[in-house]
Amino acid sequence: MGRRTTDEIVAETLVPHLPTKAYRDISFLTGSKARTLRIMAEYLEPEARFEREEVDRTAVFFGSARSRPLDEVQSDLDEAKRRRAPSEEISALENALRLAHYYEDARTLAKLLTQWGRQLCDNDGDGFVLASEGGPGMMEA
Repeated sequence: MGRRTTDEIVAETLVPHLPTKAYRDISFLTGSKARTLRIMAEYLEPEARFEREEVDRTAVFFGSARSRPLDEVQSDLDEAKRRRAPSEEISALENALRLAHYYEDARTLAKLLTQWGRQLCDNDGDGFVLASEGGPGMMEA
């Protein structure tokens, strides 16, 4: 690379450095000060996607990723007691068992809403979409 001219050096010195726009600054966007922006993006992006896909009516499920089906937790608890697992493991499974009814309730509600949505669709052609953040846990119920 050749030597720079005086004009190039002067131009570089006189032109102020422009800061990165906040919406392009990844370190800012992923930092604690931009938490509100990330929350808004989690709302606005799906809304834009629904509009693009012409989804008008939705029911959205939010819940714990730690919740598990009742029969699964009960089986794990029975097995832990049978093998005399440490008290911490038994306690954690007993806590999971207390939460398991919420998983079962979510499963029942999702089934009822799905049936109702199908009935709406049969009646007027417009049902609705059930949405969740995916899973694991209650979101997959």
